[in-house]
Amino acid sequence: FSVRSGTQTISTSPTQAVTFSTQLSDGNYSVSIVTNGGAIGVASVTGGCMWHIDSQDAFGFTFSCRDGAAGTVYALLPGAVIQYIAVPRQ
Repeated sequence: FSVRSGTQTISTSPTQAVTFSTQLSDGNYSVSIVTNGGAIGVASVTGGCMWHIDSQDAFGFTFSCRDGAAGTVYALLPGAVIQYIAVPRQ
């Protein structure tokens, strides 16, 4: 049972890639993302993000910020910080 977790600074937009330092056995895991506080927002949206995992495999995942109603992808703000945890499904 291997869990991956970490902190990532946003550097690309509208999606951000997270690469694990050591890979998992496969892409069958669940991901949780939270913002790491601070004064800077994470995306150019006033109502907050609904995090969307765009793709995932054993090496990591990509995510974006989406509008809950329309699914619109919002730009991520460079320099914002998120924390994540990836937990393999049993």
